[in-house]
Amino acid sequence: MASNIGSRRSSILISLVDTFLPPLSLPHDTGSNKCSDVNVDNTILLGHKPPTVKNESEMRFWSTSLVVTLSCDDASNDDNHSLSSSHPSKSSPSPALPLSSSQTIFLEKLIETIEKKLLPHDRFSLLLFLYLSSTIVGSFLFFLPSPIHDPIRFLRHTFNIFIRWKNFSQWTLDERIAALQDMRDSRFETRRAIFTGLKRLICGLAFTYLTLTEEDINDRIKNVSPMKINPFWEAMSYPGPIHWYHRSMKDTTKDEKEESSSHVDDNHESSSSDSKYMDSEKMTITSHFNQNDALLNLDSLFAQKKNKMKINSNHPRNQNDPEKNFKMNAGDDLVLEYDVVIIGSGAGGSVAASSLTQHKHSVLVLEKGPYIPPSEISNTECEALDRSYERHGLCTSSNGNIMILAGSTVGGGTTINWGCCLDTPSYVREEWADKFGLEQFRNGSEEYTFDESLKYVKHRIGSTSPTPSSTNDAIHDDAQYQQHNRANKLFLKACKNMRYVASATGNNFVDPTLNSAGYTTLGDKYGNKQGTLVTFLKDAIKNGQGRTKILENCTVERILHDKYNCNNHDMKRKSSGRKAVGVLAKVKDNLNNKEYSITILAKKCVILSAGSLNTPCVMLRSGFKNPNIGKHLRLHPATGVIGTFSKTKKNSTKSSNVIKIPSNDNTTINSYSSLEKQGYGGNIEAYLGAPMTSVCGHFEQGPKQNGYGAKIEVPSVHTGTLSAAVPWKDPISFKRKLLEAKNSLPLVILQRDTGVGGRVLLGPDRFHPKIDYLLSSEDVESMLEAMVGCVKLLIAAGADKIYTLQNDDEGLEYVDQIINDDDINDMIDGKIDDIDVDRLISNRKQIVSYLNSIHRNGIAPHQTGIFSAHQMGSCRMGTSPLNSVVDENGETWECDNLFIMDTSVFPTASGSNPMITALTISHMLSTRLAKKLANKTFLKDVNINKSY
Repeated sequence: MASNIGSRRSSILISLVDTFLPPLSLPHDTGSNKCSDVNVDNTILLGHKPPTVKNESEMRFWSTSLVVTLSCDDASNDDNHSLSSSHPSKSSPSPALPLSSSQTIFLEKLIETIEKKLLPHDRFSLLLFLYLSSTIVGSFLFFLPSPIHDPIRFLRHTFNIFIRWKNFSQWTLDERIAALQDMRDSRFETRRAIFTGLKRLICGLAFTYLTLTEEDINDRIKNVSPMKINPFWEAMSYPGPIHWYHRSMKDTTKDEKEESSSHVDDNHESSSSDSKYMDSEKMTITSHFNQNDALLNLDSLFAQKKNKMKINSNHPRNQNDPEKNFKMNAGDDLVLEYDVVIIGSGAGGSVAASSLTQHKHSVLVLEKGPYIPPSEISNTECEALDRSYERHGLCTSSNGNIMILAGSTVGGGTTINWGCCLDTPSYVREEWADKFGLEQFRNGSEEYTFDESLKYVKHRIGSTSPTPSSTNDAIHDDAQYQQHNRANKLFLKACKNMRYVASATGNNFVDPTLNSAGYTTLGDKYGNKQGTLVTFLKDAIKNGQGRTKILENCTVERILHDKYNCNNHDMKRKSSGRKAVGVLAKVKDNLNNKEYSITILAKKCVILSAGSLNTPCVMLRSGFKNPNIGKHLRLHPATGVIGTFSKTKKNSTKSSNVIKIPSNDNTTINSYSSLEKQGYGGNIEAYLGAPMTSVCGHFEQGPKQNGYGAKIEVPSVHTGTLSAAVPWKDPISFKRKLLEAKNSLPLVILQRDTGVGGRVLLGPDRFHPKIDYLLSSEDVESMLEAMVGCVKLLIAAGADKIYTLQNDDEGLEYVDQIINDDDINDMIDGKIDDIDVDRLISNRKQIVSYLNSIHRNGIAPHQTGIFSAHQMGSCRMGTSPLNSVVDENGETWECDNLFIMDTSVFPTASGSNPMITALTISHMLSTRLAKKLANKTFLKDVNINKSY
């Protein structure tokens, strides 16, 4: 792969990879039954206890080199050089080398990400940084430590740069590690932001990239352990996509299985343990809908245009086939016409489409992302982020502080969310009614339809009722309790020990116990999650009977609107006399790989459901001036606390219950079914089974008891997301945390944010959103309080090590457990009904000191891992254009027949996972709109050549 970033930038990039994740040399005589320590040859890493290597997979974990570099002696030779893995030590700098055809797959993918997936201004900034870092002055500016905090290191680095005349790529490993640490802890936010961006990019990709292509995986799945398709997965016990095991087992004959059970060789290293991850016969691929019926095929229309077929614009309209209902301008435009045009196919747009097709309206749903059929869902994190997420999973706030996860595929966020179903809290609904005058949200209101819509959408997506309501019930209700994966069971019991209010949540899985449910954020290959793809969009296609279509990969440029005589219009709305009449968009012609403009006329109305990030951008590009557009953005800012558990406690007393599965390193693997029966111990593997099936509401009222607090939930965290979030202090501590991830319990804090909120603006390219957001002091106080609560919960669960996502966090590791093993086992068996953990914690100075340090560290930009999976409120609803963008019916104040139905209309943050709230509001508004359309005459003919 030829790179366009240049050799100087490449040398810095290689050095950065080798600094974040350097290969560490290992003894070569490590046997399968021996433990050996990693050799550490530099001063910084010598401060750590050397990692203990137990088997070959862990040896690869520590020694893998992600980049192939030349030895120093070969650096001056031509391209026909020999290659060797770089093992930098104190005395060996990372060589500054040009890229060659022999570069590793990882480096190719890293460069591809930079060149093709970053936004233009982000790419320019990164390439500029890499270029400047290759110069002496640039290395001085970016990597020099503070002369105040560390004057000795400052003088040493100054000497190294200007006397020895060496740039960053020529420094030794310990010098480069120290430079990154200084950048991470800098007083200047810009330097910390650079570190954060580099760490997320390099480490996030390293733990998700595949060493084989999908085609290779199909051909070699029987001969290559799925865990070896990424060099780190096997040691982490991360299985990769579940269906790889399903395919491997399906393709293995009975004789082969019997043979593998008695003898395991290198080619079938993990085949015997494949059944651990299998969902058996339940794992069948289901189709979302008939693609021919659902997707609008423009290729034939482009072919007709290409062949210059003459179409009479006065041709009678074929109401049963809107694909034939189009015109062509003299220019490049195609012109289509539907009753309703919906921009966005997520929770808002899909429900609106379903409601309106029930009343026989023709509907076209526009989606800027692709439709991914079940057969193409790989369930790999790298591909899911690339194809299904906003900006390929690289979306952040404008200052880079907050990682933002948002769907960009057919089905929107409902396709890639965690499936957690929580009603809008009653205190939030009352606030929307009291503070914003929106009586339709008041609890139990009979005049409006929110409660009725809530019941309907929950029933349609198969959402289980969020019962039971108390922590004790949540644990002792056996039928409900068995629905949880191991991580959620531990969490609920910890809440019981801490006497924190917790309960089961609803979810929209057909079977939440399937292992594959934990991969729902990477796409639902088996139709287990009842997202909008298999519910409301499917209903819309069926109801439409050929008159409802989805147009994927369609970029909306602006909404078309025209002035009209509004003498008879309700002047209470203070409309400017504009009416939405259609959409101008761009689509790609697959026949000749050319992009065309397309005009879609809306005979009745346009519905904007592009989500809280993109809906304001469409409004701004369309020329609307309401000052509230893009304001009041809420993100439910989230952070995490992670607890690591030691070897199975209960297995030591009940070893007879362990199902022994042989492996090539002579260890015993605890099967999923055995661990489920035990209820505790073994690998927690929080990425298996449905996530977020329980919630702790102990902190939801916040420090001021005003409803602006935090909920605590248990997410499904895969390797890429984890490596992007875990703090990097140095290579050894970072890798050690990831190696322990298989037996870690991650807790996520979801803060209901207050204050003025953030703002969405048009980015430099006037298409992608620019997301300005700063945490308020009140939110920081609430999140820190919840973080302390998470630490206590993890102690109550029996964790041995605990750490937050704060850069300065030293972690909590204690030898004498606060709860002994016998108490834990008795608690699990129900022999002990309650343990006052809070009282025990207060007597441990080490723990109290650590809890105080969490408050001291605080949450400053680029000093704590913060992310967002919920975006709300950027075009909020209200009763006046002075403080809102839409009225109580979802119609914009500036333009008639233009409605917004998505999370952007939330008056404030929902205070719970917003899917149910978004579905309910869209159903309420679209049902109301359908009745309105039945009784109102809309603009019939519009001259599209007018100035909009």
